[in-house]
Amino acid sequence: MKKTTLVILIALGLSLPVATSCEKWLEATSSSKVTDSQLFSSRSGFHEALNGVYLAMGNSMSSGTTRITFNDMICGPFAPASNSENKALQQHAFKSAVINKQIESIWLSNYNAIANINKALAELENRRDVVTDELEYSLIKGELLAARALVHFDLIRMYGYIDWGGDNETKLTVPYVTVYGGDPTRQLTYAQTKELLLKDIADALECLKDDPVRGVRNEAFETTINGDGYWTNRQIHLNYYAVEALSARVNMFLGNYVQAAQQAADVASAAQAAGLVSLLDAEGLVKESDMAMRDLTLSCEHLFSLDFTGLTTQMLNFFPAIVINGQFVYLETAAMAHFPSDPLSGRNDLYEDVRGPACMLRYTASGYQILKFYASSESPYKDRLPIIRLSEMYYIMAEAAVLSFDFVGAAGYLDQVRFHRGITASVTTWINMSETAENLRKDFLTAILEEYLREQMGEGQYVFTLRRFADKYDKEIVDRANQGTQVAIYPTNNLIYPYPQSEITEGRIQDL
Repeated sequence: MKKTTLVILIALGLSLPVATSCEKWLEATSSSKVTDSQLFSSRSGFHEALNGVYLAMGNSMSSGTTRITFNDMICGPFAPASNSENKALQQHAFKSAVINKQIESIWLSNYNAIANINKALAELENRRDVVTDELEYSLIKGELLAARALVHFDLIRMYGYIDWGGDNETKLTVPYVTVYGGDPTRQLTYAQTKELLLKDIADALECLKDDPVRGVRNEAFETTINGDGYWTNRQIHLNYYAVEALSARVNMFLGNYVQAAQQAADVASAAQAAGLVSLLDAEGLVKESDMAMRDLTLSCEHLFSLDFTGLTTQMLNFFPAIVINGQFVYLETAAMAHFPSDPLSGRNDLYEDVRGPACMLRYTASGYQILKFYASSESPYKDRLPIIRLSEMYYIMAEAAVLSFDFVGAAGYLDQVRFHRGITASVTTWINMSETAENLRKDFLTAILEEYLREQMGEGQYVFTLRRFADKYDKEIVDRANQGTQVAIYPTNNLIYPYPQSEITEGRIQDL
């Protein structure tokens, strides 16, 4: 990407509601009149830069009708759209003018975030006389490297193939940008890009090995680098466990199931022991009589979330009314089999699931709406967009167990999450454990994909999970778990965004 393009995009971000510290960072990076020495002359300047990185990431994921609504409309269980834009999304008409414009917006906003990251990394190396404490230097660098990996990983999953091996290994994928400014970064192969991604994650984990969230801190920590409390709330930073969880997600995506499960198990155990996260108290959630004060994004389980002023206001443009491109959007009636509210569904085990009508879905005369991002302005849970949750670690362990034919273990991992969603019956009440191994494999993989749907719906994440299952497992599994969705899944290339035409026209991207 060209430096000039990225700087202009950062300036556009000023129209969004932001915290004061983030405004300083955006103003500094979008104006040639403000020198680097002014922003990066103090530790607080680097804190503002890191805040700006997270803000840019949030903007790339949640502003306008882009990332979240786009990703959900192309694969989610929504009723057939009448609005021309939404219909185009459900039909995967990505070449249409209005849709292609939004696809370009998603692309540019993500590379805008990457530009912020690379600028901060470069200044961090150049200003060691400012950030003199080794732990603080490592924390900032580790978070920035992890952020770069996370944004690139999502870009590849949106604009590239699921399978990075075999015939695709030598194909070119999205540019993995590691420097700020200069000539546009050329595309590399999937094999080469994978190495850059894994290196950023590994380097981030090494930098964060002494993250205070792990209980490793020197005696002077609270009075020195954390004297202002900046490093206290680690859930809204890419902390060590969040990065290890990201690594587990990436390894699951790459098919490294054993390594992914090991990392997921470590995160599930250590992050809870450290008090960073805890599984939801479903009973307590339902007992909260004021819907606007409920923790509907399950923030107690956020290993990493983006948290900035104005997110709830932005998301309420879509939820609970779910207005996408000016049209009210409701769940498809058939999709309610995933969230049954009466015994006629045949799935009584989900009757009390807080992710369904018990809490997060609201019935109206026109259909069901998602309440997930509904929050009062007074709610302590507002303005939180979950990026990596504790529940995903249990799903990874369950999937790895299924692939090693440990069905009892898989049931145990699923039941832990389900119990904390209000479901008292074991998954084995509807999976016949006396079935053949192959049938059990299909049943459990179907159950896992359904769990992902309930967990990720409305967050723009489910499309990634769906594509992975569709590419790696039997079509029957995906069809069973995805009943009620009106959009075509096969071929899975239907769920890949095309490169922006402007990038192809300018010669920065090869259309492969």
